[in-house]
Amino acid sequence: MKLPRIDGLIIDHRFNASYLQAGWRMKRYVTLGLPLFSILSREEKVALVGHEIAHGVNRDILSGFYTLSAYHTLLRWSDLLDPQDSGITERNLAYFVSKHVLKLLSYVPWLLANLFIYLQFYESQKREYLADYKAAEVGGTDAAIGVGEKLYGWRTFATALHRYVMNRQTGNFFESYKEMINAMPDRERERIRRVELLEGSRLHFTHPPGAYRLQFLRHHFHAGSSVSVTDEHWAKLEEELKELEPRIQTKMIVDFQDDLVHTTDFQVYT
Repeated sequence: MKLPRIDGLIIDHRFNASYLQAGWRMKRYVTLGLPLFSILSREEKVALVGHEIAHGVNRDILSGFYTLSAYHTLLRWSDLLDPQDSGITERNLAYFVSKHVLKLLSYVPWLLANLFIYLQFYESQKREYLADYKAAEVGGTDAAIGVGEKLYGWRTFATALHRYVMNRQTGNFFESYKEMINAMPDRERERIRRVELLEGSRLHFTHPPGAYRLQFLRHHFHAGSSVSVTDEHWAKLEEELKELEPRIQTKMIVDFQDDLVHTTDFQVYT
């Protein structure tokens, strides 16, 4: 099956990557988070792009789009129906009854949303395995595994960004972050590997556990990359990404500060 035309490439500030269709014309985009993409080797970059594009090759993104749209709509209805607790004791009987009725009603879309995800659970797992297979096919199994290991290191990225902002550091965050990754001790790399190997460890509810994905990749082994990219093209890519770093860094810092203001946990997934 041939890949439909890709309408755009989005480079953003998230420790993530995705393939999506958006707009009324359902245009196709590959999104690459610069914090993740910048620490990958060449082969790992190829594997990551291969994984995301595979979602388009397998034609699963449309079902995923409608699934997630319905899921988020149900959650929004649940939030709208759920009365906010002001912390003030209200003695009005009508208020008391209506509040608890709305609370019960809010559970209806919430339960439907979770049922919806449960029914789609196994299909979403299959999509990820197929995308992993394509990633190994174009980038090599070792590169596909390397991408998985670095994805599970998102907490390291969050910690690095936290220190950078709270210590009011200046300069290029991406350079200091890559230096930290290269200088990471072997015991930390092994810890991340063990997290990935935990049977229940997963990056997101739509993804299979890391241990199962590793077993699958090793069972369908591909020795090396099937995609050839010249040094000249790699140099141009690195140059273009370098120009984006200041703007992406500003966006990361602003979002992190907003998270602190709203006391929201800083979490990343793919």
